[in-house]
Amino acid sequence: MYNIWDNIDHNKMNNMIPCELPSFTGSSPCYIGGYKACWAVLKNAPHREEAIQLMKIWTSPEISEKWVRYTSCPTGVKGNLAVNTFGFDQFEDFEYNISNKYGLHMINPVDNRYIFGFKNRNVKIPFMDILEKRVTAEAVMKTIRQQIK
Repeated sequence: MYNIWDNIDHNKMNNMIPCELPSFTGSSPCYIGGYKACWAVLKNAPHREEAIQLMKIWTSPEISEKWVRYTSCPTGVKGNLAVNTFGFDQFEDFEYNISNKYGLHMINPVDNRYIFGFKNRNVKIPFMDILEKRVTAEAVMKTIRQQIK
């Protein structure tokens, strides 16, 4: 999303400050978020060795740090960014502080069971449609209410 917002209005995006999701119970032992690696080289992939070499380049400290700097997204590869630029990028600071606060207690949701319960885990929320004003939040809520079992 940072990249989309940056393309729309760089100055306004730089004035955004991420904040921690609220807890309705006062405090929470866990947090919804985190990073999940999504790249792999399959055993029988064509050009397997070339793909492995590309993955090694992507996971090198130099490229990983550029990825974080350019996208404001973590890589899963330890780097020096938190030490070198801490305090200069509000998005990096947010990721760093949330990771320090919750550590291994980050929930990386793969579906919506944490919102609607297990039996409603496949109910979709069209976040991009809402953010890009293709649909109203009220219309989405009405659709969700109709889908929940």
